[in-house]
Amino acid sequence: MSQIYLPRIFAPAVLSLLCATNFAAELPAIRLDTVFPPGGKAGTDVDAGITGADLDDAKALHFSHPGITAEQKDKRFIVKIAPDVPPGVYDVRVSGLLGISNPRAFVVDDLPQSLKPGTSNKPEAAMELALDSTVSGVATAAGADWFKFTAKKGQRVVITCAAPEIDSRMMPVLTVLDAGARELEASRRGGLLDFTVPADGTYLIKVNDLSFGGSADYYYRLTVSTGPHIDFVFPPCGVPGAKSKFTVYGRNLPGGSPAKVNGPDGKPLEMLETDIDVPAAADARRDGLADPAGAAVDGFSYRLTSPHCSNAVFIGYTSGSLVAEQEPNNSPELAQKITPPCEIVGQFFPARDVDTFSFDAKKGDVWWIEVISDRLDLPTNLLAG
Repeated sequence: MSQIYLPRIFAPAVLSLLCATNFAAELPAIRLDTVFPPGGKAGTDVDAGITGADLDDAKALHFSHPGITAEQKDKRFIVKIAPDVPPGVYDVRVSGLLGISNPRAFVVDDLPQSLKPGTSNKPEAAMELALDSTVSGVATAAGADWFKFTAKKGQRVVITCAAPEIDSRMMPVLTVLDAGARELEASRRGGLLDFTVPADGTYLIKVNDLSFGGSADYYYRLTVSTGPHIDFVFPPCGVPGAKSKFTVYGRNLPGGSPAKVNGPDGKPLEMLETDIDVPAAADARRDGLADPAGAAVDGFSYRLTSPHCSNAVFIGYTSGSLVAEQEPNNSPELAQKITPPCEIVGQFFPARDVDTFSFDAKKGDVWWIEVISDRLDLPTNLLAG
């Protein structure tokens, strides 16, 4: 057996190195888990609390928009939202003795805001909500939160529950019930429920997590709206710095007409033709968390602003003129002739639609064909060949 001896003179240096390594590994890092409420109305103040790790010396909140500021009050913060802050999702971080934290989402919109009380966990104790308002809450573990609203026959009420898109762990389930607690509509695959009121009266909303989880990390923003909601915009891209015509598809669109197409939930959509000033690339802003597949796609978020600000949809940027897909082009014999280089915009409609294109090329030419759709936050899984 061989042995290796370390001269005594080197021992202090080795010991110092090991101590420095352990110190670096154990250095705490400030972490921001939640800001609640996770948003507010432009032109108002919000009394917000935070949770996280190593926040004992937290001193300030920092927002990604200069019109949102905060003043510390005891262990909470008074968030001041300037009236000219546009609706959107902004980053917020906390700073302290240990540096500055990771970002979390903070929402600004134009609707009245309220907070869910801790007692609204039964139908008979449902919190009353006005139409066109937002309430912030935290999911009840192994239970549900209850709300109620009054509406008139024929009103189209769009109920949305923002959670994963604002950094929450909650996967919301929405249910609308009549005054007798009989289920009328439900959305178990996302935070959108489109409800047409069958008769004048009061209706209940039940909100719960898909797995009935609940903690400070399971926060949400519930909105009950008769305003516009956008499903998608066509074409899905525009030239930066130019004004172009687009067709908006959605629900409760001001001046909209029937689109003869349904949304993912099977509800009929409306359409509205409008001119949009596409911002220059340097002025582009994308709301909220980008889907990983589309994080590298350049573009901007668009909202309708009448009578209330709608949700945001993503519109990409194009570097050249657009060629519109023309039907019929479902087979090689009917292929649409194109002249590259170009960018084509089209739609898969109706179901099982196949679009075919042809172009002339010379031997040795190399062409790059790229198809973008799911990266635009659209529910597609494309196959090109």
